[in-house]
Amino acid sequence: MTNPKGRIRTWVKWTIVAVWACTGIAVLVLCHVYPSTWANASLHVQEISFTTNSPTVFSPANQDQFVVSGVSSVSLQATSLKQDAAAQYDIENNELELYGDASASCTFYNVRTSPIQLLGTSGLTLLWRKNAGESSFAMRSHGPLRGNVTAQPSPTNKSGFVCTRIRAKDGHTGTVEAEFAQQDSIDFVTANDAQLDFRGTRDSDLMDTQLAILGDVRFSHVEVKQAQDERPEQLPGEKTVLLPPLKGQSNEILFEDVNKHVKVNDADLLIVRPDKYFYIRKFSVNDGIQLSLHGMVKDVLVGAGPRDLKSQMPSLFEEWDARKRALTIIPGIVTSALGLLVMLGILPDREKN
Repeated sequence: MTNPKGRIRTWVKWTIVAVWACTGIAVLVLCHVYPSTWANASLHVQEISFTTNSPTVFSPANQDQFVVSGVSSVSLQATSLKQDAAAQYDIENNELELYGDASASCTFYNVRTSPIQLLGTSGLTLLWRKNAGESSFAMRSHGPLRGNVTAQPSPTNKSGFVCTRIRAKDGHTGTVEAEFAQQDSIDFVTANDAQLDFRGTRDSDLMDTQLAILGDVRFSHVEVKQAQDERPEQLPGEKTVLLPPLKGQSNEILFEDVNKHVKVNDADLLIVRPDKYFYIRKFSVNDGIQLSLHGMVKDVLVGAGPRDLKSQMPSLFEEWDARKRALTIIPGIVTSALGLLVMLGILPDREKN
């Protein structure tokens, strides 16, 4: 007769083998699954383009020069205009209303800028130019903007403005130039496509926090050239906009759940694909644009070129392994449980004839 205990013992052996085999298969599968995870990035860049629904951008700051290109309208609290250039325009109740065409621009000097209001979801590009100065940068907007500047006249520094291709209501288009003797206020609204150029003072500390990012961020720049048929075409290559990190810092991405650090070479291309709740945690200008980004990401790609991009995302196995070492504990628990059953006599310790 066949010994039933022997059959039980054989079943125990195969159960242990099956547990380890299933674990191996699970590990193989989990190593190829890359779920969304929390990421913290510190980057030094020349430019960044992103879409946001944040209502305002930038902290108040003093500016040696502030240029608004694409002005739609300008409202001046003109209590202390000193130049005759504004005399041709009617000033009612100490206010002057001006309107611009598609190419209108205003240059303000020695003023303090307020936070810039975004009128709805906007596509923004923040730009730093090497020849513009360490604290100077520009912002392009695909969406209208609203802002306010306040004159900061002093015995040594005059405050004023020059607006070109501007007109009063039902008036002719021309140039308006004036100086301020007091801290007068100027409101402006831009067209859908505008550019703001900031040239801060030495003590300027222009920055921002908690800017929501709604779509993919590609840290690269593609030049556009005009073909012979006058249709724009993209160059086949794109160039990174990463800059060498500042002293004591690094271009780095940290995947928090697994404590995985990814150093990003400033010669590499970088693409970040947010999931949700992804923000520019802090933005500042210092010989480039210094960014601290944080939130949930679906993918992070790094490579020497567009066809060399590789995902840096931690696998689900890495997350489980970092959190609970579950894939090691589960087989151990099963093996220990079977050993306990043998010790209690519920399962035989060895086969008997």
